[in-house]
Amino acid sequence: MKERKRKSLTGIDTKSICFCKPIQCILIKSLFIITLFVFVILYIDIKGYFDPDQVNNHTKKKWESFYSFTEKNSVDILLLGNSHLYTGINPKNLSLALGVNAFILASPGTNIADTYFSLREALDRTDPKLVIIETYGIDNFNPFELSKSGLSDQLKSFYARKNFFVKLSSMPYLFTSDNYFYAWSNTLRNHGFIFNNRDQLTKNRALIAKKSRIQRDLYLGRYVCFLNGIDDKLIEKYDSLGSPVKGYEYSYSNYSYKYIKRIVNLCKRENVELVFLTLPMYERHISDYSVWRDKLSEILGRYPNRWINMQTEPYYCGFDRWSFQNTYKGNQHMTYNGSLLATYKLAGFIRDSLNISLPERDKDDRWHDMFYGSEGYFDNFCPKDNDRNNICICSNRKLQNVVIDGCFLLDINNKDVNRLIAKVDKRMLEGLKFEDLKLRILLKFELDGTEQITRLDLTYDILHQPEEFVIFNSYIKPVHIKEIVDGAIIKR
Repeated sequence: MKERKRKSLTGIDTKSICFCKPIQCILIKSLFIITLFVFVILYIDIKGYFDPDQVNNHTKKKWESFYSFTEKNSVDILLLGNSHLYTGINPKNLSLALGVNAFILASPGTNIADTYFSLREALDRTDPKLVIIETYGIDNFNPFELSKSGLSDQLKSFYARKNFFVKLSSMPYLFTSDNYFYAWSNTLRNHGFIFNNRDQLTKNRALIAKKSRIQRDLYLGRYVCFLNGIDDKLIEKYDSLGSPVKGYEYSYSNYSYKYIKRIVNLCKRENVELVFLTLPMYERHISDYSVWRDKLSEILGRYPNRWINMQTEPYYCGFDRWSFQNTYKGNQHMTYNGSLLATYKLAGFIRDSLNISLPERDKDDRWHDMFYGSEGYFDNFCPKDNDRNNICICSNRKLQNVVIDGCFLLDINNKDVNRLIAKVDKRMLEGLKFEDLKLRILLKFELDGTEQITRLDLTYDILHQPEEFVIFNSYIKPVHIKEIVDGAIIKR
C-alpha cells in the first residue's frame, strides 16, 4: 500500500526521479538556473537598463546607422580607424564631391586589430570599391595588455558591432579571458551602477518607458568635436616648451605588423582597392616627424597599396593653426574646418591618382534626394527649382571678366544670416592663385519694400573645392535678392 502511494496519478515513480538519480537532478536544476540567468541578463541587455550614457556613444550610432544604411544602399568608399578619422574626414562632403556613398566606421582609442575585425564585419554587409585605413592606430599596442581607458574603448567598440560570428571569432584576439563576459554584456560590465550611478539607471528606465525612436538625419559616421583652432597661448607654449610629440619615440608592435598584413590580404581577397591615410596634426605639434614617417613606412612600404600622408608636403599645404584642436596633449585632432580641407584633398587624390571605377550615383535622383540639403550639397550641386529656402539667384551670368556658373542664397539655419555662394569655372581662372582673388558684385535687393543696390565682396572658399568650380562666398543678412547687376574678379 505504501509503495503504491509513492506513485503519482500518472503512474510515474517520483522517488526514482528525485532520489535515485541525485546527480542528474542537480545538473538539471543547475542548467535551469544558468539558463534562467542567461536569459535574464540577455533581457536586461536588450532593454538597456545598464547601458552607459548614450549621448556621445557615436560608436554605437555608427554601427546602427551603417546597418540601416546598407539595407537599401551600397557603400562605395569605406573608411576605418579611430578618432583621428571621424574628426578628420567629412563623409557627406566626400560623398558629394565624388558622387558616391562614403561611410566612416571608427571608434575612439581603438587599434589596428579592432580596425581589421570591423572591416571583416563590414565586408560581410557591403561591397565597397575602396577601403581607406587611417594609420594613427598603427602603434606599439598589445591587445592583451591594454590600459584601463584602452580596454574601455575596445569593449565599447566590440559591443557596438552586430555580427555574432565575427565578434565571437575576434574575441580571443582582442581580450584576455577574464574580460570575455564583460565584452558581451553591458549588464555585467556596468552592474556597479546599482551602487555608484543610480542616476544613469533612472535615465535608462525613462528612455525604455518612452519607447519612441527619434527619426535621425542621414548619418555617415562623422563626429564634430572641435570648432576652434590653436590660440595664441598654445603658440606661446610651443615656443617655450617645444613639441609635445617626439617623432623618434614612435614605434609599432608585432601585432600592428600582423594586422596590417591581414588587412592587405583581406582586401586583396575581396578585390577591394586599399589606401592608407595619415591625417595631420599641427606641424609644430610633432618634432622629428621624419623618423616617425620612416618607421611607419617600414610596414606600409612592404605592400603596393597607396599611402597618402597629409602630415607631409604636398598634402600638408593649406593646413594652418585653425585646422587643429587647441591642445598640448599628445593626441591632437582636427577641427571642423580642418576636416573639410582634408576631405577635399582626399577626394582629389581618389579622383586623380587612383585607377578605380566609382559608380556615378549623382546621376540618380534617389541619391540626390538622400543627400539634398546636407552639408556640402550646394557646394557641389544646385538647389531645386521649388526650394524656397535655398534659392538660385542666377546661372551662367556673364560679368565684366568672368561668368558665374551659379549663384545661390542658402539658408544655414540661422535666422540672422544667410550664405551667398557663387561658382566660377576653374578654367576661367587658370594660372591664377585662387587665394589672391575675390569676386566683387553689385547686388540689387529689396528691403522694406524699397529696391537698393550694394557692392559686396565674396571671398575664395578654401574649405570646399569641387572638381570643376572655384567657390566664392559671403555671409549676409536675409534679404530678398532680385539680381546681380554687375561684377568682376579682382585681386585682394
